[in-house]
Order: sequence, then structure tokens, then C-alpha cells
Amino acid sequence: MKLLRRIRVEEWITLGLIAPAIGLMRLSGVPFGVRRVLDGIGLAYQQSALLLLMAAVPALIALHFTGRLKKRETNPLTWANLGELVRCNLSFVVCIFIYSNLKAALPRLNPYLFDDELLRIDRVLFFGHAPNQFLPLLRPHWLVRVMDEAYSSFFLFFPATMGLAFFLADRRALRTFVAGYVLCFYFGTALYYLAPSLGAIFTHAEWYAGLGPTRSAMIRDTLLREYRRVVLDPTHYQVKAFLGIGAFPSLHVAHVTVALTVARRHFAWALWLFAPVAAVMTLATMYFGWHYFFDLAGALVVAWAALKIISRR
Repeated sequence: MKLLRRIRVEEWITLGLIAPAIGLMRLSGVPFGVRRVLDGIGLAYQQSALLLLMAAVPALIALHFTGRLKKRETNPLTWANLGELVRCNLSFVVCIFIYSNLKAALPRLNPYLFDDELLRIDRVLFFGHAPNQFLPLLRPHWLVRVMDEAYSSFFLFFPATMGLAFFLADRRALRTFVAGYVLCFYFGTALYYLAPSLGAIFTHAEWYAGLGPTRSAMIRDTLLREYRRVVLDPTHYQVKAFLGIGAFPSLHVAHVTVALTVARRHFAWALWLFAPVAAVMTLATMYFGWHYFFDLAGALVVAWAALKIISRR
């Protein structure tokens, strides 16, 4: 019983989803992917590790000169802190396996798309106008580059927040952050299945034709190619990590909301860096047509629900 009480809520959900995920994959005809997903996770961790290594030396120097390393509870290199890091990352990796496979099978299990409905909601909210249609009209080269970099900055929030929690030896912050990410993935996947959508960048590509070659355009082409592959030949499709198309809700915004909440509660001094980047990144999700405005509202609800469950646990 004591061991069961130590299992965290996101770990219970992960364990409970393994069998249903495999069952849904069989139902869709898409083989459960392992190797390609593992390759993608490995690449993501290599990039994150490089960022953390670059930040490790100045972080340890700062902790030393502020006297925090003299206090045992703030020492990042204790076995307890390292063990917490391993446990959280293991939970995250298993989550990505489930998420990547379920998202890849989605076009086979629920092919109906709700893009028209989401776009209609946006037009109601903005008095007959769709932000996705008018934002790309602002296309000076410098703005396109800023938005492109801001959208890609999402991938820095995970290693940055995890690295801060680790170096400050704040295990509670680390647990909250990773659990929030994991639960957002699961809640987001559930909504993807309930209301599948692609995003305006796929349904109204003509709105974004004048933005030129960007990293976002490259990601769009990759996602669309994989989407078509799984629809045309599901039995031979190889699932890859993090790929798959889904607009509602925006997990970019949900995850960044979790990161900002953890930062506000545990290291508020980092908000001056996190918050402006998060704000521009959120706008970039609409600027490039990845998400509708209503997707952002859904993301805030997802983040709120995840953090609420964690706080109760």
C-alpha cells in the first residue's frame, strides 16, 4: 500500500493508458511505433542536453557565489535530486510514446475535421473577422523572422524550466513541471480525438503564401507529408515522435502556461525572461496559422485542469 501511495497521478494515468493505446493502434491499422519514436526522443534530448551543458557551468558558479551550494537542500548533485530527475524524465518519455502513437492514428480513427467550426467561432468572437486571415498580412521580413524564432522557442521551455528546477534542487518544482507537461499531453490528445482539426495553415494555405521560406513552413510540409502517408498506407506507416497534426487545443500554449506557472511559484525572477518570449510565441501560433484563437482558450483550460489535478494530489 505504501508503494501504491508513492505512485503519482500522472504515472497512474500513464500506466492506465498503455493498454488502450495499443488497442486503438490495432483498431486503426497503424503499427505501434517504438524505434522511430525513440530516435525522435533521443534527438530532442541531445538538443536539450546541449543547452543544459552550456548553462550548467554559469549556473553552478552562480549558486556557489550566492552561497546556495553550502546548503544541502539546494545542492543539485545529491542522489535524491538526480533520482527525481531520472523518474520525471522516464515518466515524460513513456508519455511521448503514448502521445506520438495515438496522434499518428488519429486520422484513421476520426477523419472528420472541425476546422470550419473553429474558424466560425473565431469570426463570431472577432465580429466577423478571423485573426488567422489578417495577421499574415503583416509581413515585413524582420517580423516574419521574429515570429519564426518565437514559435521555435517553445522547444527551449522544457529544458530551461527543468534545468532551473534541477540546478536549484527544487524537486517539487521539477515534479510539478513534468507532471503538468504529461497531463497536458494526455488532455490534449483526448480533445484531438473529440474535435480533430488541422489549423488554418493547412486548410487555407493561400493566406500564408507571402511569408516566404521559414522554419515553420518546413515543419508544415513535414507534418502534411506524414499525415498523407498514414492516411494512404496505415499498415506500413512508421510512427515518429512528436509528429501528427492537431490544432485544438494548442499544446504549445498549454505547456508554456505550465512552465510560466511553475516559474512564478518557484523562481519568479525568471519570469522577466520567460513571459515576453511566451507572449510572442503565443501570437506566432496564430500568425503562422497553426492554431485558431479558440485553440488558445482551450489550451488555458487544459493547463488549468492539469495544474489543478497536480495541486490536489
